[in-house]
This record gives sequence, C-alpha cells and structure tokens, in this order.
Amino acid sequence: MVETSHVSTAPQGTPGYLDPQYHQYFHLSDKSDVYSFGVVLVEIITAQKVVDFSRPHSEVNLAALAIDRIGRGCVDEIVDPYLETCRDAWTLSSIHSVAELAFRCLAFHGDMRPTMMEVAEELEQIRVSAWAPTMYVLSPSSSSRSSDHGSQKSLGVSVGKKAGVASRRLIVSQRTDYLTLEEVKDSSPVSVQDPWLSEQSSPSTNSLLGNVVH
Repeated sequence: MVETSHVSTAPQGTPGYLDPQYHQYFHLSDKSDVYSFGVVLVEIITAQKVVDFSRPHSEVNLAALAIDRIGRGCVDEIVDPYLETCRDAWTLSSIHSVAELAFRCLAFHGDMRPTMMEVAEELEQIRVSAWAPTMYVLSPSSSSRSSDHGSQKSLGVSVGKKAGVASRRLIVSQRTDYLTLEEVKDSSPVSVQDPWLSEQSSPSTNSLLGNVVH
C-alpha cells in the first residue's frame, strides 16, 4: 500500500495563506498547513491584515512583510503595540519566540518547515515559560564581584532558555541581602534580534501577490 504524501488539486485557496510551492506543483501537504498556520501566528502578533493594498507593493502580503522584518532582526517594527511588549520580560521574549517560530513555518521549501507537532510543542514551551522565574536552578559555577556597597555574587541561572530569549543572571548581594535579576543579551544567531538567512522565503510570498492583483 502506497502512502500519499500530498494531494493534487485545481488552483484554489485563500490569498495570503496558501503555500507558495502550491503555485509551482499544485500539491498540498501537511507542510502546507504549517505555512498557513505560520501566517496566522504573524496575524496574532501584528494585528495586521493578511493582504493589504495600502502597504508598500512588496509588503502587500503579510507573510512577505513578516519574513523581511524578522529576517532583518526588526520584528519590533511590526508587533502590535497593544501587546505591550515593555510590560515585562516574558511578554517580549514570548513574542520574539512566536515570531521565530512563524518565520520557520513560512520557509519557502516545505522540508524546511517544522511539523505541526513540533509547532504545538514549541508553543506549549513558550506558554509554560511564563513560570520560569520560579524555577531557577543555580549552576555550580559562580563569580564574585565587589563594589562600594558590598560584595555581590553572580550565579548562573538555568531557566530552560530557548533561542531568542534573553538569559538571566541572579545577583545576590551579601551585604544588603536582596536579589536582583540582570538581563544578559542572548548571542544566539537564531534570534529575532539577529538577521536570518533565508534567500528564498521572501520571493515565495510575493508569488502569491500576482494571483491577487491579477
């Protein structure tokens, strides 16, 4: 018995959500659904229309706009201001994590996209990370530093950090006996703060535009 990996259909689909490879092969697969879901994720974090002719020509398609901004590490330019990214560290990091996930879902080649199971797992990890601050695990290594106000010890903290989420150091003041958290910028290249290399993603989303305009 031969397992079918895709279906072939006549041209159909909602502009802006349709897998760009469909226009080449007229094949739909599970990874086509992943692409469409990636567009939905972008809608959620941007609150913008999937197709909007009031935007510049190259950005009429929301997927094209998102790929460009996320790929250049400028996701903050398109985030919905009502999400209040500055409210707390988790809100900002979770939005960036969702943006990174959406970027991978919007990859031109289906083989480069995650499976829906992987997408669901990552979204769940992002959700539960809201409680990460209460589950700090001090690493064995630590470094001490002194100041005019007494000595402080910097302890490594493991919070199940994923790419794109800033790591944290727990600062323990031995004199004043209080705790502070210090944000440390993540140097991981897999981050919405760094450029992404995706040479075929942007053209793929623009291929949908022609079908809408004509």
